[in-house]
Amino acid sequence: MILKNKKHLLWTIIAIGIVVRIMFLLFGAKYYYGQKIYINYDSFSYTNSFINLWKNGSYAIWLDSPDSYMGRTPGYPLFWGLHYIIFGELYVYKAIAISQILLDILAIKLFFDILIKITNNYKISLLGCLIYSLYPFIIIWLTITGTEAFASFLVILILWIFYTRKDTFRKYIFLGIILSYATLTRPYLGLLLPLLIISIIGKKDLTFRFKYILVVSSTFIFSYSFWPLRNYINHKQIVVFNVPSSGYYNFQKDFIAFRTWVNAWEPYSLKVNQYLYEIINSKNKLQVPDFVFNNKDEKQLFDSLIYLCRNCGSSFYYWKYYSIYKGESCNEDIEKGFEKLKNSFIKHNPFHYYIKTPIITFIRAVFKFKTASFNSAFLKMLFYYRTLLIIFGFLGSFLLIKKYHLALITMFPILWYLYLCFTHSHFEVRYMLQADIILLFDTLLLIYFFTNKLHLKKKLIPEQSV
Repeated sequence: MILKNKKHLLWTIIAIGIVVRIMFLLFGAKYYYGQKIYINYDSFSYTNSFINLWKNGSYAIWLDSPDSYMGRTPGYPLFWGLHYIIFGELYVYKAIAISQILLDILAIKLFFDILIKITNNYKISLLGCLIYSLYPFIIIWLTITGTEAFASFLVILILWIFYTRKDTFRKYIFLGIILSYATLTRPYLGLLLPLLIISIIGKKDLTFRFKYILVVSSTFIFSYSFWPLRNYINHKQIVVFNVPSSGYYNFQKDFIAFRTWVNAWEPYSLKVNQYLYEIINSKNKLQVPDFVFNNKDEKQLFDSLIYLCRNCGSSFYYWKYYSIYKGESCNEDIEKGFEKLKNSFIKHNPFHYYIKTPIITFIRAVFKFKTASFNSAFLKMLFYYRTLLIIFGFLGSFLLIKKYHLALITMFPILWYLYLCFTHSHFEVRYMLQADIILLFDTLLLIYFFTNKLHLKKKLIPEQSV
């Protein structure tokens, strides 16, 4: 009778998750996004990539841009393209939204299965199921044509296969394929492969662990390798993931170098946007803090680089006119100049670059309480909620980090946050979405750990449980 009531609770929570997602599709998305509930500023890069493949036989965002042939890894465009073929141009965006909602509903159940297998605790697993079913930062992405929701499902699917399925060679072949596809969807998810290997090694009762490591690694490499091979054979470039510009006209090497230089000393991405606006809309000298220059020569170099940005920087031209620069660009000169300024700043301000900026970036990543488009009390409360879950999640990660069979869950958020904070000051919250979802598991494992401690149970999260 008790077990039956628990199952009723599980399906009630899943039903709540279904209702919330349907309500967001019908009403919430329009409130949050306005009229464009299915697309954002990145959607076209995925859709164009497939449409050009389907209609012209060339996988590229823009057919006249060499970079755009390697701008987007093909995982999500192929997923979107399947819907395009089945439902047509008129209904593809609605179909994608519904598919992503259905996959996320399935993810609620998978989330529960993972927790119950690891903890063997029904209450903790139900709590985790409830938290995920109502987690707003996945729900808001379900209608959007973009990798956020689909990649999150793939991550949960990988965890579900590894932690709940019986160890067989077929399981690890399938894991290698899914992990490869996840990496082709969001390249940084390739980080899961070494963590998966650590998790396999950590399963002490696994007799064929090294054979399984060989199987999953070789399957991953084999199924992923077609993408870099295609890039080398067709375009004579070694591109393992995608080009730095992602194939965008306004993110060529001139703008990337400028942004990287600014982010070396200014961790707030809004400052980059402010400077960009001044460059493309004003002829006045761009004013930046004096401490970023070591001498007058660097200040003069900076002024000359801004002149080049305004007159022959192809990215800046596109930002201003939303059309392709037809003249001979000076992108390489701009790139070299800002690289020189950045290297000089790092040399003379190592603490600022290696310590201060990453710390500020990490604080912003965790303690982000508003968005650019909304500043309501309700949304602030949601971001406070996110911060609380992240803090508890990191506590759980560090507490259980020596449980190597849980490396997929405990190590991925730590490594990904560190990487972002040290290399991408211009991050957006969506970049952390998959890490934040895994941190939900860590939060629940933290609660499980302390509830077991309170009950004086000696064996916590044993390797045999997975």
